[in-house]
Amino acid sequence: MWIFLQLFSVSLWGWINVLDSLLVRHFEKRPPVMMWYQSLFTVSLLLCFAAFFDVQTNWAVLLALGGFISYLGDNVFFYTLNRIDVSVTNVAWSLLAVFLSTLGIVYLHESWSGQQWLGALLVFFGVLALSLWHRTIGRPRDLLLLPLLAALYVPYYFVQELALLRGESLFPVFFWPLFARELSAYTIGLCVSKIRVMVHSTPARFSPLFHVLNGAVIILFFTATYFTAKAYDVGPLSLVSVLGNVQPFFVLGFAGLVYVAMPRFAAKEILTMQSVGLKTVSFAAVFIGLALLGLAT
Repeated sequence: MWIFLQLFSVSLWGWINVLDSLLVRHFEKRPPVMMWYQSLFTVSLLLCFAAFFDVQTNWAVLLALGGFISYLGDNVFFYTLNRIDVSVTNVAWSLLAVFLSTLGIVYLHESWSGQQWLGALLVFFGVLALSLWHRTIGRPRDLLLLPLLAALYVPYYFVQELALLRGESLFPVFFWPLFARELSAYTIGLCVSKIRVMVHSTPARFSPLFHVLNGAVIILFFTATYFTAKAYDVGPLSLVSVLGNVQPFFVLGFAGLVYVAMPRFAAKEILTMQSVGLKTVSFAAVFIGLALLGLAT
């Protein structure tokens, strides 16, 4: 059951990343501005959810803290999309799987076999190889964006897993980190004068397509977030995170579809034969590593 839930959510995350890359490339490159406009949709919807569903939980503060940290991760994500191919950016989630599995070993008393340790090494090899092969990651600080991006999303998922293991119901665990994350984007955009000026001065706000794409991202985002939380609810932490990291394959495929259909409106993605070949080899190494990482001891 959790396999199908996670595969479905991963496919949605793939489309979200491609659409976000389109938005960054063609409309708005400043992360706080992009996140503020998207928060207009999400905060309104979440407040409606809170009016009709029970969101009470003793874990609200910790879940909200994880959500705020992921807001910082969102800033790094949009910044990274403007510097690195979207499929390369998604390899950061393979590092997220390693980080979550490490926490599972330390705090949830999971254990790794020799095959799983080999898998972790393959993950790092695939990430570093892909990073060093591409000119779009030419400076050390760009290379460091990948592990930083992964680390900033660790609290979001790990606290959710802890709460679910302690018997909390799914909806509050889904609601609080997401609400804190989106409310942070909205309030910071209003309270910080520099961001507020940028929000009101962006020409993208006059484009209907900009708002349509943002709306599509939010619909997919809510659906993917819910099914990801559901997968963590019914499946083990390490295996769910492993399966989630086939996302680069989905992103590369979806980016290719957009490129074929609308080449002038494509995401930031190099799709030459050499580039696709290099990415396929790297993704294969990462995928094999993740599969080994998820094997039972």
